[in-house]
Amino acid sequence: MDRDGLIGCADPDCWAYCSPFCPPGQPCDAADRRCGDGTCSAALETCQACPQDCGACPSVCGDYACTAGESAASCAGDCP
Repeated sequence: MDRDGLIGCADPDCWAYCSPFCPPGQPCDAADRRCGDGTCSAALETCQACPQDCGACPSVCGDYACTAGESAASCAGDCP
């Protein structure tokens, strides 16, 4: 949500949430839970932070994400 164009675990700013055992730039254990490992870990991942593991999020007005089915007219808070 820092508006740098990157979202979820594709944003290095989210490392503490997405890969808390592996800070950016550090060698990491391949066995550590992380986004992209094929398992949705409820303690670490959500559909917004890691859709490749947890699946796509449903379109919900008011979640600060402009998704399919939303527009500025239908959900101004999510879509500019």
